[in-house]
Amino acid sequence: MSYSVVEFSDGVQVVPTSWIFKECNIDMCWWPPNCNDKFQINRLVSGNHNPESNWKKHKLLKIFCQTPTYEKGKEKLEYALLLSDVEVEDDAVKRSRHQRHCSKRDAACVDTDEAHSKSNKKRLRVIYESDEESSTGSDTKLTQMPPFPPIPSLLSRLRETEDNGPEKADGSDVSTGVSTPVSRGDFEPGGATDINRKLNLILHKLHVIENRLNTLDSVQQSQTVQLTKTVQDLYKIFPLGSHEELDNFEKELEGETYFKKMVSEFTTIGGHDVQSLTVNILKKLLSNKVAVEYSLQGKKKKKIFKNLLSYQMIISAVRYHKSCATEVDISGCIATWLSQSGLRMAREINKRLPAEQLMVEPTPQ
Repeated sequence: MSYSVVEFSDGVQVVPTSWIFKECNIDMCWWPPNCNDKFQINRLVSGNHNPESNWKKHKLLKIFCQTPTYEKGKEKLEYALLLSDVEVEDDAVKRSRHQRHCSKRDAACVDTDEAHSKSNKKRLRVIYESDEESSTGSDTKLTQMPPFPPIPSLLSRLRETEDNGPEKADGSDVSTGVSTPVSRGDFEPGGATDINRKLNLILHKLHVIENRLNTLDSVQQSQTVQLTKTVQDLYKIFPLGSHEELDNFEKELEGETYFKKMVSEFTTIGGHDVQSLTVNILKKLLSNKVAVEYSLQGKKKKKIFKNLLSYQMIISAVRYHKSCATEVDISGCIATWLSQSGLRMAREINKRLPAEQLMVEPTPQ
C-alpha cells in the first residue's frame, strides 16, 4: 500500500498509487465523480479504496513522489504546495515566484523588528522622564509617618483565656453551634481572645468526633463477634435433626445479614460439579430423619421443600462455585436426594442393629 503526491490541473493532492495509470504514455488518475466533500475524499484516499466503474479519469501534470503511508504523503504534500503553482506552466517561473515570496516575508520581518525597536526606545524614554519627575516630586512632598500602635502580646491573651473552655463568644451551646466566617475584626489586636475561643471550640468538636468514631468501632466489633459466635454455635447443630430445629433455622434465615452469612459458610463445602456440591450441602444441612418428611414439590403428601428459605440458600451457595448452573439443574439434584432419604435412613437403622445386639448381654440358660 503506497501513496503518491500528484498535481492536477486545479491543485495538488495525495492519492493511492493504485489510482494512477498510463494512457497513451500520459499519466492519468481515477477520481470519484461529484465528490465535493473533503471528509469523504480523505476517507477514500486513506482507506486505499479501489476505483469503481463510474469514476472519471483526470490527467496528471506531475508526480512529485511516492510514500509508504498516508501520513507521510500528507507531509510531502505540504512541501509540494510550496513548490507548485497550478496557474503557471514553467517551473523556472514557479521557483522565482517562490523566492520572491520568501524575500518579501523576510523584508516584512525586518521592518517589523525596526518598528518594534523604535517603539521600545520611545517607551523607555517616557519611563525615564516619568521616574525623574516622580523622584523630584517625592522629595518635596515626603512627610514623616506616625508610628504604629503597640500590639499586645498574643501569648498574654492566650494565658488569660486558656481556662475558659470551648465555648462561643456569644455564650451559646457548643453542641448546637454553627461555624461562622472569620472577619477582619478577629485579626485586630483585640481579637486574640475570640481566635483562642474558636480554636478551643474546634478542638472540642474534634474530640467529640473522635469519641463517636471510637464508639462506632467498638459497637461494630461487638456485633461482628456476636454474629460470628452465633453462626459458629448454630453450625454445630448441623445436620438439623428435627422439624423444630428446621423451623427455628428458617426464622433466622429471614434476616438478610444472617442469610448472607450462612450462604458464605456453606460455600466452604466443596464439590467437583453441581451434583456433588448440592449433595454435600444437603448432607451437612439436613439429617435423613428430617429429609424424609419433604419432597421438592410436595408429592406423596409430603411437605414442600421448595418453599423454604433453605432451598434459596442452597441455590446461592452452589452458584457461588458454579455461576453457570441453572436453578433447574440444582433443583433436580435436590429432588433426587430428598426422594432417596427414606432408603438412606433404612440403611442407617440396619447398620445400628448389629451394634445394639452386641451391646446386649446374653441371658444365662
